Amino acid sequence: MRSIKGAVGQTGSAFSWQADAEAGPYSAANTANGNHLTVVPVASFPSRGGVSVSFSLAHNSKDSYSVPVGANWTHSYSREG
Repeated sequence: MRSIKGAVGQTGSAFSWQADAEAGPYSAANTANGNHLTVVPVASFPSRGGVSVSFSLAHNSKDSYSVPVGANWTHSYSREG
């Protein structure tokens, strides 16, 4: 089984939402559980004050969360709950 190094330095198997293998230019896969994550950047532009504004769509094959963009899809401004 492949392992990844986490943000705080821990090692071990990837969580279901983490990827451990590239699957394309916007996609990654978790080989331990078959989860496939795709993030597609839609638009990005600079704004006043130097902070950029961006919008992206994400599809997580193991997610059950659904928003108006479709089942298993979220966007960078979606709020759960």
